[in-house]
Amino acid sequence: MILSVPLGGKLCVTQECFIKNKDNEARFMSHPNQAQQAAVDKINPVGEPIKEQAVDFFLYFPTEWDACVAASQLMNLHFSASVRSADSRNDQWLCQARKKLRPTAGRLRSLAIFLERLASGNNGIFDTWGLPDPE
Repeated sequence: MILSVPLGGKLCVTQECFIKNKDNEARFMSHPNQAQQAAVDKINPVGEPIKEQAVDFFLYFPTEWDACVAASQLMNLHFSASVRSADSRNDQWLCQARKKLRPTAGRLRSLAIFLERLASGNNGIFDTWGLPDPE
């Protein structure tokens, strides 16, 4: 399922699909695609200079410890990160990371792959990215 929806002033994009890991367990993965390119085009209209701006990334974990370890790893890479109980996901912990960057489709694709690996290495999943509310 592909979603590209404004949420309370935020633009969020995700594609969720099932994959099987080495133990043949199904899990969600998110992959940037044409929907992300369309979202990037809304952020930075074609022909306009690409502006640096904050982008939020959402990772979910089964334990607070896993989320905190991921947050620490992200902070070492100059992301700001916070951890809290995920209201909409029972017994899950959200690590919300933010980084200021020029959001191109290629850059977001690379970050999605990196964040999927980081989350997976800490027993979690990378869900999506979005833009913070304008100030």
